[in-house]
Amino acid sequence: MIDVLNLNDGQGILLTISNDNPARQTKASRLMLQIRKGIMDGRHPLGSPLREEALEQTYGTSRGPVREALRVLELRGLVTHRERRGFRVRGYTRKSVGDLYRLRSVLERMSVEALAGLEDGLLDALIQSLEASNRQMQTHLAEGRTGLYLQENVVFHQHIVRACRNEMLERSLMVLNETAEPLRHALLRKKGSMATAHLEHQKITGHIASRNFHAAAAVTESHVLENLPRVLEVLEDLIPRSSVTEESDD
Repeated sequence: MIDVLNLNDGQGILLTISNDNPARQTKASRLMLQIRKGIMDGRHPLGSPLREEALEQTYGTSRGPVREALRVLELRGLVTHRERRGFRVRGYTRKSVGDLYRLRSVLERMSVEALAGLEDGLLDALIQSLEASNRQMQTHLAEGRTGLYLQENVVFHQHIVRACRNEMLERSLMVLNETAEPLRHALLRKKGSMATAHLEHQKITGHIASRNFHAAAAVTESHVLENLPRVLEVLEDLIPRSSVTEESDD
């Protein structure tokens, strides 16, 4: 069985696969990350089928680990499945992208507003974590490591949601962020617009440091939403034409 409750592998992504066979668990977990990487870098295009036989050959593994890896990717929002049609990389419509970004913006804002109830010691520790994360983003950007830059972008926001100590909010945002991750990678490859995220993070951190949580929440919400028009602009180039209408009832 897949344990969907373990959402954290240190980077905020679903990892846990069946507990009954440790050897197979390790193989399936490794395979899941390999397929995920292929989705992020475009080797498995958005909306494209993920045929189990082809994955077995590509990654040199057997059917069991392939199926478990795909099921976990499905739980993470990166893969969809239909009876008699199998698995495919998630496709996106204009509506689904809009829904995704608007919901994320609301929940990210909620997480910042919840910081108002934290004691000063916890807030100071959070600020140190946010500053360190932002420095890491700048280092990744300067060295051209865009994948790590995007990963640290998620980590920055995770520091905030974990600090507010709302487990359901944290779980919801983990899945939403993971579902949005292929869009971030595609957008950065095409336009480079995500490379300004650290500048917005500096504003958010500054407002939190001054205890202006309303301003921090407003910047956070606009920070999430500002990429929505850019994603919609490149959406037609991100996925095969045939998958644009197929994703809507997944």
